[in-house]
Amino acid sequence: MPITVYEKHGSPDGRFVNPVDGAGSSFTYTYVVMGTSNVTTATGAVAAAAPLVYLADDSQVLVRQEFIPKVTGPDSWEIGVRYGTEDDRKSHETPEAGFWRFSFDTTGGTHKVTQSLETIHRVEANPADPAPDVKQAIGWDGKNVNGVEIVVPKLEFSITAYYQPASITSDYMKNLARKTGRTNDGVWLGFAEGEVLYMGSTGDGDVPLASGARVKPIPI
Repeated sequence: MPITVYEKHGSPDGRFVNPVDGAGSSFTYTYVVMGTSNVTTATGAVAAAAPLVYLADDSQVLVRQEFIPKVTGPDSWEIGVRYGTEDDRKSHETPEAGFWRFSFDTTGGTHKVTQSLETIHRVEANPADPAPDVKQAIGWDGKNVNGVEIVVPKLEFSITAYYQPASITSDYMKNLARKTGRTNDGVWLGFAEGEVLYMGSTGDGDVPLASGARVKPIPI
């Protein structure tokens, strides 16, 4: 059964205050999810649909702070997505189970290119000594192809998910360990199959379980 996500009628619900107040504005979007009994899958579907930030009418930037899942029936959910200012008091409280926090880094990676797609032009210092055909090699010094480093798109992100301590069992930890080094086998958070490489997780008792994931660099 395919997963369906749509915003609930009457959403969002919230409050907007003057930025100098200090408390900040906040609001909650409510999404309906149908087609799964798994809370992680349902929350992931909403995470792919809900924007990371919202610009309020008074130019306040509200960031996505937490997901609040609630079962409404077999394979159906209502999931609230709360937005607030970064200095909101709730931002400094210990999150409840079900809260997801995202962090990401799009700092470009580097890739060495040693061959060009084509040679546009060759210049001879002496017409009697024509420039050699180096077969699209870049950085040829007469002995070696040195190539050139270029910046390529790269995205790394992590998800800190808060769980009830009793949910983190030895079987759950073993399952995470076995999935390390694998890629997603279906569309997840808007990424295509095979696009996200899972790098493993860390956790300690009742502190949050941090799941790290990295999107593979786009090949040249």
